[in-house]
Amino acid sequence: MKVLDLVNTPVSASKLEAIFKSASKNTALFECVLLPQEEIKPHIHSFGEDCAVVLSGELTYYVSNNQSITATEGDLVLGWKNVIHGYKNNTKNPLHLLIFASPREFFISSTAIEYKYVADDDPMVIHLPIEQRIIRSNQQRVVESQYSSFSTLQIEGVHQGEYNKEVQAFVDYKNKRVYIYEDEPVDLQVNQTTYFIKYEYSY
Repeated sequence: MKVLDLVNTPVSASKLEAIFKSASKNTALFECVLLPQEEIKPHIHSFGEDCAVVLSGELTYYVSNNQSITATEGDLVLGWKNVIHGYKNNTKNPLHLLIFASPREFFISSTAIEYKYVADDDPMVIHLPIEQRIIRSNQQRVVESQYSSFSTLQIEGVHQGEYNKEVQAFVDYKNKRVYIYEDEPVDLQVNQTTYFIKYEYSY
């Protein structure tokens, strides 16, 4: 198991940095800090997806070039393949995100991913209802794409027995900690009831 502790990340400077890459190179985690009024403009990915958990702050999340929704701590936003998405900080406080990106065809280098800026009516664009673009922190849901699955769960004590040859990650968003299991069974222990967002690569 690998633990990423993001609680001490300085949020006084902009950041978009790869902090984990799987052995297969099919999954990467990026830590992102957007200062007030900074943004990653609306775009699509034709070779993969990126989905983000809000660790702190308030996210204005583009669901088209001109339409957005608001996400706050513990919310998960879903940027599936060929679906327009983007990130903006419209507040006076820093925004801290954890971004999941996959699969390996998606990456153009060890630290960069492929972006395409297109019009809403571009034939490549897939349009989805708003409720399919976000999981709120208080919702119990499972969502899947062709590459990955996300679910919300509550763990008290020990959570074990699951296995995936690729990657499983458990995001404790309240404490800004990520537990990553790669080609190993899950054996996650917590001292108190904790809410997690679970990621699993499933390509």
